[in-house]
Amino acid sequence: MIFMQDTSSLSQPTIKEKMLKKFNVSENDYNNTVKYFNEEPEKWQNFFDSVIVYIERSRPKSNMSDVKSLPEQSVSVDK
Repeated sequence: MIFMQDTSSLSQPTIKEKMLKKFNVSENDYNNTVKYFNEEPEKWQNFFDSVIVYIERSRPKSNMSDVKSLPEQSVSVDK
């Protein structure tokens, strides 16, 4: 959703609606997940570190040489 917010002209509610539908996630599950992460904010850091690693690995090989875009400290995707 964050990526879509940065790259799409759609409104935030529309993006959320489309993403939940695409990944078959209920509004209740989404809200409970956000609540879970908000209870211990350091979990957000782990989550975003994992997302960054996933995005970096998903990029075409030609972009993988841009090491500057990697976080200084990342969690393993295996965690």
